[in-house]
Amino acid sequence: MVKFMQHKLGHLIVYTLVWIFGLIRFFQSFVNRNPALSTVGGILGLVLAMLVETLLFIIKTSKDDQIQSSKSSSSSFTPTTKKNQ
Repeated sequence: MVKFMQHKLGHLIVYTLVWIFGLIRFFQSFVNRNPALSTVGGILGLVLAMLVETLLFIIKTSKDDQIQSSKSSSSSFTPTTKKNQ
């Protein structure tokens, strides 16, 4: 469990940094290396990365909930056998 969480945290950090630096470079190319607008690009990258990760988390948990509900509904049906007395 801990190894999975470390892997997920590493993925989140890399993903967020890619968005931040990608949008910083994008803004730098269009605004002639203005530091203020580059900062805006980095903040926008951070916000977009967090929104995408939140959407992915919501999708994953909803799929997990559907799997759990389908397992519980299939296991709740247990055929009964008649006892001869």
